[in-house]
Amino acid sequence: GRYAAVGLDADIAAHGIPVIQIIEIATGKTITVANNSSDFHYGVDRIRFSADDRYLFGFGFDSSLLVMDIHSQKSRSYNLSQYIGGIDSAAWLGGTHKIALAGKDPDNDEEFRIAVLDIDNKTCDPYNFNHKTSINQLECSNDGKYIAFSTIDKLLCVLDVKSIRIVTRLKGESNIENFCFNPANSNEIAGNFASENCLFRLYIDNRKFEMISEKHSRHSGF
Repeated sequence: GRYAAVGLDADIAAHGIPVIQIIEIATGKTITVANNSSDFHYGVDRIRFSADDRYLFGFGFDSSLLVMDIHSQKSRSYNLSQYIGGIDSAAWLGGTHKIALAGKDPDNDEEFRIAVLDIDNKTCDPYNFNHKTSINQLECSNDGKYIAFSTIDKLLCVLDVKSIRIVTRLKGESNIENFCFNPANSNEIAGNFASENCLFRLYIDNRKFEMISEKHSRHSGF
């Protein structure tokens, strides 16, 4: 990658340190984003670059999302409270300029949903599944075909973006702690179960599942 970035919590940012700092690796030049924490009352929990390195997003534990155009060094803050009641996880939708977000349904505090923000068209589309438990992690396939999310009730669900339909569900013996798509094959997901500390592989197209390692592991990957 061309850049590296770090997000700070609210206590540090309150002392005048930028909420997000971006470093151009080749030159060491620092780009600062959001010089105060007014839009991030809980600081920044996660930051991610888009596949083309043009944009970076950062979000906290509320419904505030900041997106920076790295080319122009201009940033924009989005308040998405009408679409999602607090952001639990987020990821770029493949190589697009769309961001998939997971959090509570703002109209029903007992249900959780996914929303997709389109940076270019400035639109946000919520997807409702009547899901009753919170979402731990959300990831997208590199081709933008699937959105996958894990929940605190030991589920891994895969959403087909085109049909807006859950096409695969995996129920674990314990929570799925980490997972990711195969960068070369969007039909494969690897992850690990929290209590067993063992790796699995899920094949989305034929809904097959297999254990691939029983060695202790804290992270998943291809």
